[in-house]
Amino acid sequence: MGNCVVILLVGFVLLFIQSHPLLPYAKSGLRPDLVLVLVTYLGAHPGIKPIGGSVVVSILGYGVAVFSGSPLGLYSFIYLVLFLFVRLLRTLFVLQQISVLTFLVTISGVLEGGLVFLAFWTFHYSSGFFSMFNRVFIGQLFFTVVFAPFIIAALQRFENVIEKNKNLNLFALLGISVPLRKAKQ
Repeated sequence: MGNCVVILLVGFVLLFIQSHPLLPYAKSGLRPDLVLVLVTYLGAHPGIKPIGGSVVVSILGYGVAVFSGSPLGLYSFIYLVLFLFVRLLRTLFVLQQISVLTFLVTISGVLEGGLVFLAFWTFHYSSGFFSMFNRVFIGQLFFTVVFAPFIIAALQRFENVIEKNKNLNLFALLGISVPLRKAKQ
C-alpha cells in the first residue's frame, strides 16, 4: 500500500509538471506526456503487482483526464491498456535498460495516439481534426521521447534511494521530522 501511495505522489508530480503552462510550446498544445513514461515504467517494473499497478494507472488516467479536459474515462482506459500491454511484453523480453524503455515509451506513445485518434474520430469527427491531431501528436510524441530517458533515469534513481532506505518512512525520505510518540507502558 505504501508503494502505491508513493507512486501516486510521483505520478501527480509528473502530471503537475506536464500540465504547467510555462513549458516551452505549451500554449500550442505541445507537451511531453510524462505520465505515459511512468505508466510504461510501471508496466516494465517486475516489483509492481498487476492489481495495484492497474489501480494506480487508472487513477493517474483520471488525473490526466481532469487536467487535460478530455472525456473522463478516456486516459484511464488508454493507460490501463498500455500498462497491460507492457506487462505482457515484460514476460517476453527484459525491459530494464533505459534505451529499451525509451523505445517502449515510443511504441506506447504511438499506441496512445492511435487510441485517442480512434476514440475522437469515432465520436467527434470534424474536417480539420486529422491535420490538428497530426501536428499535436507528432510534437507531443517527440517531446515525450526526448524527455523519457531523463524521467526513467530519475525514476530508477528514486527507486534505488527507496530500496536503500527501506526502514525509513515517507516523512524521513522527504526530510520532514516527525516527533516520536512515547510508548505506552
